[in-house]
This record gives sequence, structure tokens and C-alpha cells, in this order.
Amino acid sequence: MNKRKIIMKNLLHEFFNSKSDACPLECLAQEKMEKDFQEWFETKHTTFQEAVEPAIRYLFKNHHPHTKIYIDYSNAELLEGQRTHNLNEEVPD
Repeated sequence: MNKRKIIMKNLLHEFFNSKSDACPLECLAQEKMEKDFQEWFETKHTTFQEAVEPAIRYLFKNHHPHTKIYIDYSNAELLEGQRTHNLNEEVPD
């Protein structure tokens, strides 16, 4: 289980198990809500992985390691890094 998933699971556990006077939930309703949310979260995570794996495989088979794909809601862009340089120092004023 990756670190992000563990953190999310711990946060969910704290949220659903916290006692609130403003909105008391019965134990069974609380457990069902937690289970439903965890299932939803897992589905979203799995769906994302399934969506990006073909793109990653395409890059691996057809391009060199400096090629990237940027995807947004209506556009996909294939980029190739010709030259790069990382400045690992603080830039002076």
C-alpha cells in the first residue's frame, strides 16, 4: 500500500470515528458511509491507473525516456526534451 493511500485511510478513519455533537451518526450508518467512501476512492484510483497505463506503455515502446505526454480535459501533447539543465542552487538576486 503506498504512502498516500495509507495517509488517506488514516484520515478517513479519524474522520468517521470522531465524535461530533453537531451531527451524531449511528455506528452502523457511520461504518456504511466509511465503506462506501473507501470503495469510491479505490474505484477512482483504479480507474486512473487503468487510464494512464496505455499511454505509459506507448511511450516506453515508441519513444525515448525524455519524452512526455501532457493530458488535460480536451488536449494531449507529446513533448520531447532535447536539452535540459537543472540549477540545483539558489538563484541570486
